[in-house]
Amino acid sequence: MIAVLLALWMQDTPVVPRLELPRGPLAGVVATMAAEVSPKAALAPEGRLLSVSSTVDTPATWSAWAADLTNAQQTNAVEPRARLALVALEQERYDDAWSHLSAVRADEASLAALLPRFLPGVPAGSLAGQGGHAGALPDGVELHPALPYEPDREGATGWVPRAAKVDGLAIGKARVGLEITVEGEGIQVTLRHQGGEAATVKVRIPRHPEYAIEAEFVDWWQQDQLGNAWELELTPSGEEHVLYGRFRGGLATRAKLVPRHVPLQLQQYGAVVLVERECTQLEALGAFARAIQQCSGVATVIAHERPTWNSNASSGLLIDWSDPQQRRTEWPLLAGRIERFVLQPK
Repeated sequence: MIAVLLALWMQDTPVVPRLELPRGPLAGVVATMAAEVSPKAALAPEGRLLSVSSTVDTPATWSAWAADLTNAQQTNAVEPRARLALVALEQERYDDAWSHLSAVRADEASLAALLPRFLPGVPAGSLAGQGGHAGALPDGVELHPALPYEPDREGATGWVPRAAKVDGLAIGKARVGLEITVEGEGIQVTLRHQGGEAATVKVRIPRHPEYAIEAEFVDWWQQDQLGNAWELELTPSGEEHVLYGRFRGGLATRAKLVPRHVPLQLQQYGAVVLVERECTQLEALGAFARAIQQCSGVATVIAHERPTWNSNASSGLLIDWSDPQQRRTEWPLLAGRIERFVLQPK
């Protein structure tokens, strides 16, 4: 009886939109942002959140990426860095995306346009809201929440959970809350009905950069597939719904450190990207190779055969992407390393 009364009381209590991020400089800015801050027009044209080209096998992705990366490095301009944040976000390079977002945190109008794409993870083209919150979302919207960044440790030792929370999302005629937590064994996304009528929402569990997900659960029932956007029915009963991605044991190998300068070997001999003869992504790979050279100065070529032992290319870096699955995984990760190299303080 008490639970029923509490649920009824919550339906009549207005839920103020609120976003909580892990401890750190970005969280402080978000917590003090005024509710009236409007999104920057360049990042929310005609009141809709900006769409960028981010698919790795599209040449336009890499030509625009190279231009924005060069501009951000040379001028420290906000809008190119904001677009880099969106590309990293859509490629699921969440740490890179949050780093770009934090770099523009002094520009509240840019933050207001970007934050809803991170949390709750609204689609490009969604209505822009105020104060860093999403605008009204349609019933049945598909959300791709970003993996929260690691909080400032402040002397903590061992595992530090990542957690973020959004309250007061307007989905159809409902108000919805979303919370995402990363702990030692997996990623949990919790959704709660916070007011109004029933609503349907689809949510995808984000990927972790170091731990692979071996199983996904919807309300603790294991599913047969991975990576789906799971559909949930949120009703005024107040019952919460939980998505959970359980980690597979063992860390994935992900190089985070980047050199301060281009190694002499790369300067002299460049890099060769080896792909299979049947590769259908040659145009996009060529655009990526040109982007590498533009941004880092490293001459990069695409090849179907390993360089002969006595050629100059044999002394350079060989990137073996002849396995399409490996290429699909490593391509955006290499883009992230190049970003970190180019944008690091010199």
